[in-house]
Amino acid sequence: MNELAIARTKLLKDCLLDAPDGQLDASTFKIIKEWGEVVTAQELLLLLDDCAAFALASGFVMTVLHEFLLLVLKDEGFDSYEAYIATNPKRAGVMP
Repeated sequence: MNELAIARTKLLKDCLLDAPDGQLDASTFKIIKEWGEVVTAQELLLLLDDCAAFALASGFVMTVLHEFLLLVLKDEGFDSYEAYIATNPKRAGVMP
């Protein structure tokens, strides 16, 4: 496994799980704890969708998650969210 991807996932998980209620609702912690050693784009999209649909995260956290999603998409070989969705339209979520 890519050591950088593992380290990034651990850092993101730790930061999100330590986030105050004003930044990220504790109801999202179950989703985050279920991530593997390296978070996938699909896992991030599920969290982003829930946060957007139910107002569970601040704008700052949403921006961090979106930027992290872009990194993960590159790791998975996609140059954009649109390219990722094009490979399987069922993946489409709340993200533009």
